[in-house]
Amino acid sequence: MACLKCAMAPVIIINPGTSKWDIREKVWAYIESKNLANYPRPVFNRIPNFKGAFTACSRVSELDVFARAAEVKVDPDKPLEGARLAVLQVALWRKTTHPVSQHIMSYFQLSTGNSICLVYLTILVSHLFFTTRSSQAGKTLLVPTPRLRTGLFNKIIPPQGANKQQLHICASSQGVKLFSVPIELDAKLKVDLVVVGSVAVSEKGLRIGKGEGFADMEYGMMASMGALSDSTVVVTIVHDCQILDIPEELIESHDLTVDYILTPTRVIKTNCQRPKPQGDHLEEAEQREAGEDPHPAEAASF
Repeated sequence: MACLKCAMAPVIIINPGTSKWDIREKVWAYIESKNLANYPRPVFNRIPNFKGAFTACSRVSELDVFARAAEVKVDPDKPLEGARLAVLQVALWRKTTHPVSQHIMSYFQLSTGNSICLVYLTILVSHLFFTTRSSQAGKTLLVPTPRLRTGLFNKIIPPQGANKQQLHICASSQGVKLFSVPIELDAKLKVDLVVVGSVAVSEKGLRIGKGEGFADMEYGMMASMGALSDSTVVVTIVHDCQILDIPEELIESHDLTVDYILTPTRVIKTNCQRPKPQGDHLEEAEQREAGEDPHPAEAASF
């Protein structure tokens, strides 16, 4: 497992009086100047797709909450593609029979000929392999509807018997368009884990997005729908350079905070105590579902 909250000084320094937008511009400029980004570039006005994003995303499977989660909501940003893939791969992994158990039992039977011992060994091997798999069972991947135009969520449904290559497609923006179905606003959901992108985040769990407020709004709407519980965990995935000392006074009541930060080198548990958004945004969601944009000035980003 990655180092849990290893100390590392921020590489981007925030001066007194800095605004949220100043912080965004500092992060975007740093990532571009240090060539830390993958496609799409430039990263300005985006959730940066940083180099090492897949490594950082793979760390989500190290979290106990991921093993327990049944419904996982992952934002559609490019750097979170690996997190979406991790959720989809669980189903594929569970369907794959593990040949090691068969080899061990066959060898033991040939070596001893003891049928009683073979029974005990069979039980032991089954426990080791299948108990682990059952703890990862039954995951559903939810992604926000692009621009929230036709509802709040889409559910990704991979084709029957999908292989790894097909799952990679399902985890991409193309997969969201080809292999998903919309979920109605009145659907009964219980989201266990929320994975969001960030432009900047602090080790205390304070988060700054790209400025459009969709992650904050979506979380508030999920709360209004009763889709969240006190045990719902929020994770963000960023490059190490995106971890800054964000001033507390910049964070407002509608801003989403995070419980874990995953980077290519670290897993950080924030122990954030600030309340998460609980506002009623269902009216805005219904406006979007009807084709009305309550924030028409926002630029398309998906």
